[in-house]
Amino acid sequence: ISGEQIAMGSPSGFLQDYAQSINALLFTLEHRWYGNSNLSDNYTNIPLLANTLSVESALADMNYFMTYIEQSFIGKNLTWFSVGGSYAGGLSAWLKVNYPERLAAAWSSSGVVNPVFDYWQYEGHVVSVLPPLCTYSLQQVYQQIYLKWNDPVAFAALQVQFGVSNMTQTDFAEMIGDAYSGPV
Repeated sequence: ISGEQIAMGSPSGFLQDYAQSINALLFTLEHRWYGNSNLSDNYTNIPLLANTLSVESALADMNYFMTYIEQSFIGKNLTWFSVGGSYAGGLSAWLKVNYPERLAAAWSSSGVVNPVFDYWQYEGHVVSVLPPLCTYSLQQVYQQIYLKWNDPVAFAALQVQFGVSNMTQTDFAEMIGDAYSGPV
């Protein structure tokens, strides 16, 4: 399962080796609203987001996908395993809990066990452990990004500065946030 990023293809390494050893198919599912699976470019449509961007809708999408593959391509029920890490690890575990008859097993690596909506405290922790000059510099960078965010020409120029032209605003924001929060 791919979580809050672009699905980059089927996994390699141990999962690929194991799948080959048991003649299994590998699929990678991209979470709705992340990566290239956007339902709209309008991220301000709160009713649309509220009805389609949820753990429940992600789990239903995965269940639908399994059924679709079985009925449209294979012609029989399959034995399914799910794997995910971090948020996707939580999805993997929740898929097993919510659709126990669909999965033989779920592997949740560093899965979220207590999700919190709008967990701004995470960024607060990051800021609290950074040196003051680093925090100040990040605030200045964010201020410049904010000033260019709603101007398509300025935002495109900003992307060129970061070497990531044609990236969606959502992916750009994730890249900027992960650049400093990930290492901490």
